[in-house]
Amino acid sequence: MQTPAFAIDTDPLDYVAPKPGVSVLGLYYGDWDSDRQYARGHRAGSNSIDLNYGVATYVKFHDVAGYVVGTKIVVPVNHLRVSPPGGEDSHGSGIGDPTFVFPVWLYSKPETRTYFAVTPRLQVPWGKYHRHSTINPGANRYTFVLQPGFTTGLTEKLSWDLVGDVQFFGKNDDIPGGGSLKQKPLYSLQTHLTYAVLPGLEASVGAYRYTGGETEVRGVDSNDRTRTTTAIASLGYWATGADNFLIQYRTDTSTESGPKFSGVQLRYLHVF
Repeated sequence: MQTPAFAIDTDPLDYVAPKPGVSVLGLYYGDWDSDRQYARGHRAGSNSIDLNYGVATYVKFHDVAGYVVGTKIVVPVNHLRVSPPGGEDSHGSGIGDPTFVFPVWLYSKPETRTYFAVTPRLQVPWGKYHRHSTINPGANRYTFVLQPGFTTGLTEKLSWDLVGDVQFFGKNDDIPGGGSLKQKPLYSLQTHLTYAVLPGLEASVGAYRYTGGETEVRGVDSNDRTRTTTAIASLGYWATGADNFLIQYRTDTSTESGPKFSGVQLRYLHVF
């Protein structure tokens, strides 16, 4: 079992363009749980899965030929425990695969709070991985993601985000038990509606949809196409002009293959 990737999901207003010269440090903590697993749309397991993770990010924004461009690194650390009914626990922990992120804002109009950017992301196999482990924080393969994102102000207090992406996966030639793992592209569509409740206080609702990503193990198709829908609710607060706190609840409302997760994520951002 691989721990989930942490670099792809977006938070509300992620695609608002910052000013060049600004840096942002981000710290995340999440606790997700699952007691239902699915295969081809049918319940296939009732393992207790507990995922705890922390993520550190740093991004610096630049002016390049009149466009805002970011350089960002994302480093996850996680612990995953799987407890089958009446069986022995399996667990794994450590540093996951870091991701290098390079957003480029192609359109920016602060007067209407309208922005459009394209973000390439490269995840590199530097995380902890052992072929004899059943649970690994790292994936032992490269992943490339292309993610366009759009955000705009609908009213004075209401904003809308729409983000899509496609993930391309390299091959893992050293999977547990020998052989290789291949995976088809995985697509996602993400959206958020954000309302400014009070100055500095924002409430959001949103959803993610993931499709594709079928795997092939040792040359055999696994018939494990992803079709997952996730509902998101977030509450963000600017404690100061430089410090933002976000609490987010998420739950998978439908899952065709894999675990059905729900959980909480906390985020702290410091802008300087």
